Amino acid sequence: MSIHKEISFETEICQHLAAHGWLYAEGDAMNYERARAPFPADVLAWVQATQPKAWESLTRNHGAQAGETLDVLRHGIEFTCANGNPFR
Repeated sequence: MSIHKEISFETEICQHLAAHGWLYAEGDAMNYERARAPFPADVLAWVQATQPKAWESLTRNHGAQAGETLDVLRHGIEFTCANGNPFR
């Protein structure tokens, strides 16, 4: 039986990062949401802090569902320009 466990390595990394300013709390992994973003609360906080005008526009257009638009961050949007060429 191996004495090495991945959880021990993971715990040590998380403790080190937390001691150096990384936001980490026990149980954070339960908030991971693959469909929208690794940690939706972190992404939303980042967008709100770094792009307040964009966030204001999102909330104005989408209301309480503004956070559901995270899929755009991952996949982008596509639309057709006036000249008929796609823009991504």
